Amino acid sequence: MEGFEKDDYETVAEAVIKDHILVHLQNDNHAKFNLLIFMLQKLYALVDQTTSPDNPDALQFQEALLPGHLITVFLKDRIQDWLQKSKRLIMEEITKNKSFELNNSLEIRKFLSKYTTSVGRAIETLIKVGRANSQSMLDLPQREGMTIQAERLNFHRYISHFRSVHRGSSFAKMRTTTVRKLLPESWGFLCPVHTPDGEPCGLLNHMTSICRISSCYNSEGAIKDFQKIKDKLLVELVRGGMIPLLPKMEHTGPPEVLHVHLDGCIVGSIASAKIEEVVNYLRRLKLLAHPATPEDLEVGYVPLSLGGAYPGLYLFTSPARFVRPVKNLVSLPDGETRIELIGPFEQAFMEIRCPDGGDGGRKKEFPATHEEIHPTAILSVVANLTPWSDHNQSPRNMYQCQMAKQTMGFCGQALKYRTDVK
Repeated sequence: MEGFEKDDYETVAEAVIKDHILVHLQNDNHAKFNLLIFMLQKLYALVDQTTSPDNPDALQFQEALLPGHLITVFLKDRIQDWLQKSKRLIMEEITKNKSFELNNSLEIRKFLSKYTTSVGRAIETLIKVGRANSQSMLDLPQREGMTIQAERLNFHRYISHFRSVHRGSSFAKMRTTTVRKLLPESWGFLCPVHTPDGEPCGLLNHMTSICRISSCYNSEGAIKDFQKIKDKLLVELVRGGMIPLLPKMEHTGPPEVLHVHLDGCIVGSIASAKIEEVVNYLRRLKLLAHPATPEDLEVGYVPLSLGGAYPGLYLFTSPARFVRPVKNLVSLPDGETRIELIGPFEQAFMEIRCPDGGDGGRKKEFPATHEEIHPTAILSVVANLTPWSDHNQSPRNMYQCQMAKQTMGFCGQALKYRTDVK
């Protein structure tokens, strides 16, 4: 590792654990240890064929890379690269020039001005050209194609740019079609119709008309205090029956108890017989707008099963997640049904019925707890504008989404107030 050539093994090991192993847990080595043990248990269950492997191509295990997050991490990478170069140049100058004073800020500033590295120009190149010249590659499989030009051929094409989600240009070179498949986990989040034909088919998708991305802001426009939310949520979990995960405390695993994860950190465990009550309790708090449960809280309860997904209670509050509204059929004290935001992870294990009056072949033992808001909620904004789409063949609906984004005439009543090129 660069910069640790003269350090001992313990210092290097601490740096590796801090910067390269489960970095989302920051400096909490106890939480990293617990999560590594959980991953090992899950691996043993997979080898024992008592659980199924996770599908990395499913939307259930994916998040969106937002433009602000990309620019932020690229800015951090450029600044780190500039600091490393500056350190190397200063060390070389100290070795050559014995009269060089490290405490003289004016002399250091004058020296570094000879070897300027424009961080702002790199950000400008990223936004204009879409090229990320990074040594670390930012853990991304591509360097180019990060940005596209928002074309104003018509309103359909312009709005589609802001609702599109691309899997990555590196997948376009793969011969396999696995990454292009439309999986059931995408129901209600990615439009099954609005995807171009040809090379980007299945890679360039569009969010449905009701789907949105969770952010750092709440419904009132204020920035969320995630640490305060987590603290309040932990209090409610303990009140519901969760046993906190404390150091030097023995815990069993499935099927006796199920682990509780909060944003990728194991915070405790709940008895298998009591976990459904805790899940219903959290959903009730969401409907009542409790401060411990934000509106976009994802309550992913994976029940016990033989050969299915690994069981547990997975809670998510972080931004960049896909969320969409559905009707919660649980009656509250006022007798009204409320709208609840759900994510793709929890949707795979929920009972959601379509608003057609049927039960969808559902058994009485598993009644529907939620209902879709509208039958066309699974379509994107452009796909919803296709007339009589249910009387068309499916390929025709896909073609219409592309044809609607070509040049066509619109009413020009507000033309004098617009600055469009065309």
